Amino acid sequence: MSLDFTFNSFLCGVLDSVRINPSYITESPMIRLRCAQCLGVNGLLFLGSTLLQGYFSSLLLPLYYLFWIFPLYVLSMVLSLFWIQDIFDEAYEISNKKREVKVKLAKISFFDTAANMIFRKGIIIIYMIQVMIVSYLPLYIGDVCSVILFCWLYSYNCFEYKIFALRLNTMESIQVFETNWAYYFGFGFIFTILLYMYPGLVNSGIFALFFPFLVLVSVEASPPSNQKLLEMLNAKMEKSKIKKSLSVFSSTVKQEFSDTYLIRKMIKQKETGLIPSRIQMFWLPRKVYSFLIVKMQKFTTIE
Repeated sequence: MSLDFTFNSFLCGVLDSVRINPSYITESPMIRLRCAQCLGVNGLLFLGSTLLQGYFSSLLLPLYYLFWIFPLYVLSMVLSLFWIQDIFDEAYEISNKKREVKVKLAKISFFDTAANMIFRKGIIIIYMIQVMIVSYLPLYIGDVCSVILFCWLYSYNCFEYKIFALRLNTMESIQVFETNWAYYFGFGFIFTILLYMYPGLVNSGIFALFFPFLVLVSVEASPPSNQKLLEMLNAKMEKSKIKKSLSVFSSTVKQEFSDTYLIRKMIKQKETGLIPSRIQMFWLPRKVYSFLIVKMQKFTTIE
């Protein structure tokens, strides 16, 4: 891919990450309730409790963490998983109604939902191990690589609900992320930089505080299609010499020539260039997943 194509994809991701549609909150009592619950538990209780740790002595602080902070952290994470699932399901149905798409989310049992969440979190845990390994690289290489990997991780966290709704399997979802790496890097960029300034449990509290709204953003967000990139490149060409050279044609012929030229340019940009078209940031989770699938198949065959 070319630098121009990559930057446009990155920019689309950055813009999409801050483009929330307030109509989801205003139109749905369910979303308002779940967002309020997330803000209350994650913001007031958990994040507020972490900010109070400065008032405890060094002797009482471990007890404060053991009997209040950590249990509250686990409780907030578990409750948020189900609340955010409700937020996404409701927003997804509203979005489909607006686009007149007749898609009904299948009702999934509590057990299946919990099992799916555990599996998805397993992928994230393996990814976190990969980030930890990379962080030990010398000089500042490890820190820079960790920030980049966290950008993709937070994007995956936000889009995993949409991936599940689209019924993509693990390998398909990973391939989507790796082939649209510039977009998802941009989507998680601002959020990662914000969290990087607040280490420890404060980081986790801020993440849980904003996460419901990022999931709402993911309902309408998607990697840029050829048409979207075509519009961006068309905007750039308005100031280029190509526009002047086309001025002798009629507006219809001019538009047709411009679109044909840009489509060919985009295809060429995708196929050539020093920038890779795919970055395998989920290499370790993919290997572990493949290994487990092979073992499970052998086990079921023996049975």
